[in-house]
Amino acid sequence: MLELLGRDYLAEKNFSDQVALEIDKEVQAIIDESHKKATKILKESKDLYK
Repeated sequence: MLELLGRDYLAEKNFSDQVALEIDKEVQAIIDESHKKATKILKESKDLYK
């Protein structure tokens, strides 16, 4: 069931800790940029949702 959401965490990983760290950094950068864009959109259009 969990495999549907991503890799099976009970299985042995097939990548290094360094690769995992790079993936985590990239995912965090995507999240941060998306949050920044969403905040900007909400601030710019706050008059529309009062």
